[in-house]
Amino acid sequence: MISSIDLRPYKQPITGFLSDSVARFAAEHSDDSVSALGLFYAGLNPYLYLSFDTKDHSDAYVAKYQHEGDDWYGKDKAGSFCNNPPDFAFQFAEFDFADFPDLYEVNPAITLTDFNGAVHNVHLEDDGDEAVNEIMFHCFLTILESFHGYTKLTRDPVFRLGLRMNASAFDKFWTP
Repeated sequence: MISSIDLRPYKQPITGFLSDSVARFAAEHSDDSVSALGLFYAGLNPYLYLSFDTKDHSDAYVAKYQHEGDDWYGKDKAGSFCNNPPDFAFQFAEFDFADFPDLYEVNPAITLTDFNGAVHNVHLEDDGDEAVNEIMFHCFLTILESFHGYTKLTRDPVFRLGLRMNASAFDKFWTP
């Protein structure tokens, strides 16, 4: 039997979680200048984590891992930075996907309906976790790219938004 998961009911709660959590962080950490806001999707369990970084923390992270090579940190026209939200200075909040099945425990043939109503058939054993990551990534990216609540934060002159998927090639960081 194929497991069917409709992601559309999660869009508004995730958007609300992001808005509320950023506003709460801004109020609790008004003295901290933030250089990055990052979302991290933990995979098939699933959880979405919200983290914040500072320039000093990010610079120390890059200095620590620079000898490992470019795959260990991000780089853009503004410089090198920590691009792994679980390693950010502040692990602040997590969104629990209520009633979402643990994809490690379901039939490997699943149907996912994304935020736009498009239906995706995925077979976890044949297509792998990355097939689900791609769908989830684009759903979360839609929310983050249209989110402007970060303006409530005390921000560094170089401020990035980012989304990273666990053990995945799907990640994106940008300056809004």
